[in-house]
Amino acid sequence: MGPEIRPHEQLYRALKPTPAWWKDGKPSSAIFKDSKGVSVDRDGGRSTEEIVSNFESRMGRDNLKALAIIKVEQCIAHQTIVLHRPIDGNEYHAEIHRSNSEIQLTSSQAKKLIRCCDFVFLDQSNAQALPVV
Repeated sequence: MGPEIRPHEQLYRALKPTPAWWKDGKPSSAIFKDSKGVSVDRDGGRSTEEIVSNFESRMGRDNLKALAIIKVEQCIAHQTIVLHRPIDGNEYHAEIHRSNSEIQLTSSQAKKLIRCCDFVFLDQSNAQALPVV
């Protein structure tokens, strides 16, 4: 996968069962607040099922409650940037940053991005992905 990130690409954010990331059983904008950059995976031509499986194998089912899905073009529309940042064992890794010079997103950016997301919720009891909401 090349370093050029295209607007039509989809990004996947793993959502842990961290209480701060959930409000009334729904993901909160806190999923986009990270001082080190918002860690995401590019789709890379993979299906959602493949991506879910990959996250499960890397993180473990108990550490994964859902996946947030957002398009790069939506990130761009809300004045954030997406950087290609592959890491050992994950060529799909990327990060969402506030700008070229600042990393952590503003609260406003985080709130705007959460409204653009689709979600795949994982049913912890029977290990099956539930429909995208």
